[in-house]
Amino acid sequence: MIHYNEKGYYAPSHPSSYTIPVSEHLVTLGKRRLVRLYESRESEGVYLNRFPKLNNGRKEDGHEAYCLPSRVGCRVDKDGPLVSQYNMENGFIYSIDAPLSYNDSVRNNLGRERLRYEVMSLFPEAMNNDIRRMPLSSPKYQYVWFYDDTQYKYLENMSINENSVFVYFNAYALGWGSNQGDELKGVGRYEVVLKLPPVPRRGVYELRYRVLATTARGVAQLYFGDNLNNLPVVGIPVDLVLCGDASRCGESGVRRCAWEPDSGDDDYDAEIDKRMRNNGFMKGELGLWNGTTGCRSDGYKHIIRHLVTRQLMDPDKTYYIKFKSVLDSDRKELYLDTIELCPKEVYDNPETPEDIW
Repeated sequence: MIHYNEKGYYAPSHPSSYTIPVSEHLVTLGKRRLVRLYESRESEGVYLNRFPKLNNGRKEDGHEAYCLPSRVGCRVDKDGPLVSQYNMENGFIYSIDAPLSYNDSVRNNLGRERLRYEVMSLFPEAMNNDIRRMPLSSPKYQYVWFYDDTQYKYLENMSINENSVFVYFNAYALGWGSNQGDELKGVGRYEVVLKLPPVPRRGVYELRYRVLATTARGVAQLYFGDNLNNLPVVGIPVDLVLCGDASRCGESGVRRCAWEPDSGDDDYDAEIDKRMRNNGFMKGELGLWNGTTGCRSDGYKHIIRHLVTRQLMDPDKTYYIKFKSVLDSDRKELYLDTIELCPKEVYDNPETPEDIW
């Protein structure tokens, strides 16, 4: 698990400082299904398919409240004596303390939560080859370059068109506004396609694209669907400069996304969230922190989630998202960090509104 800039976690070198839960969703080999990795202060270790009840209200702390025995999942033994015995030449084998099953309960639990993907987690090659999250001082490791598919095909779940260049910025500055402190950026007249993980069950999902806005960003048209050779366009082009910071996008940009910092008045803040959603935007998540402030305050008002599309999705289909530059300039950036798939049961729940974490 990667701990970096979640709320309350200030010291990457001190594991005892684990705070709010951190989770990631990986895809199984063979038939594509999701496995949830999870760790928090309360879990006291890494688990597979753990689904606790969280204190995730607007004024709560984001920690675990409790976890039912039926939702504890499988504990991963990453420190026991068996780990060294199973140390292989090109990897590790970790034992778990319970059978791992993709049953109806697991599928339904996954289908009732927001699925948030750090983009680099879509590429298992990056972790397996010590590319992802190597906070080293040498630029050789801080910046990893991915060139177009005519030069090499390295990442299976991403294709890059000719004459585009993408660079992976590794984690080396605590307080960075990117999820887990790293990001992927591209330049050129880019046309990049990402293969997404499967959804857990059939239903309507809302696709969101999270941007850390700067004046260096460009404008991208997004495409989404299950036919790689004929992806339909979704929505209008996304302006990656728009945010709540007038110094980055101007007063008109702030008005367009309707951003305001949280005031502390729950009813008023909920109305701001509704107004932003009506304009096709959301604030950043509360759980991301720079040591003093979070994504819903002035300190992170340049972080915006764009509501891309809502579509019926099937667990037995493979979906793709494409980003294509619509500007004449080949110098403006595409920013890739976090993509969310949120089921209708979560974002449109009249009894329990979606949490802000």
